[in-house]
Amino acid sequence: MDKTIVESVQRDVLIKFLKKERAEDLLDGKLSMATLKKYREYEDERGNTVIGDECEGKITVSEVVLKITDTKTGQVQEEKIDSAAFETEYANSYIFCMLSVGKKGEREFVFSEEQKKEIKEFGDRAVVITDFDEFKNRIAKAAKKAGHEVVMKYVGYEEEGTVRIDKWVSLMHDMRNIVFWKRGSYKYQQEFRVLLVNKNAGKERITLDIGNIRDIAKEVEAKKVLSAKVICREGENKDNNIDYK
Repeated sequence: MDKTIVESVQRDVLIKFLKKERAEDLLDGKLSMATLKKYREYEDERGNTVIGDECEGKITVSEVVLKITDTKTGQVQEEKIDSAAFETEYANSYIFCMLSVGKKGEREFVFSEEQKKEIKEFGDRAVVITDFDEFKNRIAKAAKKAGHEVVMKYVGYEEEGTVRIDKWVSLMHDMRNIVFWKRGSYKYQQEFRVLLVNKNAGKERITLDIGNIRDIAKEVEAKKVLSAKVICREGENKDNNIDYK
């Protein structure tokens, strides 16, 4: 294992894996944000299930079997309901995604073999954000200045064939939360997402300029990060979820 790659000034560390040219853009503060539709197409058209996800921004229902008992005869009848996905009004909003470390209180983190295998699909460079709160604050200010409604949260994961009650509660509270739920097969991505709400996105991709972030970020080879230990110092975040309108 390589030496420690980064020590964060807070508990949370955000890491963006990407190609070299895009890494420079991110350090310049240019957040390239694609629509959820674009990510759905990655799986639908290219068969890519690492970057792509055909269920992005959709409400998914797993396959279930209902058992109906006749109260008179006691006979049990089974009724199969196939899995389905329903598009929501936020299905074409813009997102920016990063891998998060420290959400669960880890002080030290090492990437799993699954993560090492799958994450390299994103690119050979990694931009590591070492000041979580400052990064979020800059995004919030830039989004407000540009007239965007922005939401920032961790992603939750629902395993196939299970029901996460907290998922459905969150959707009843605010349907925008659908953007922050994914199928369990993507759990290794440990995402923290930035959502720019847009119900009628006219472009596949836009750029949110938050200004140079080299004072709170560093660029490293992706393979070094994936084989290293990430250290998160003690400390509490002021606000793990930010919702600005």
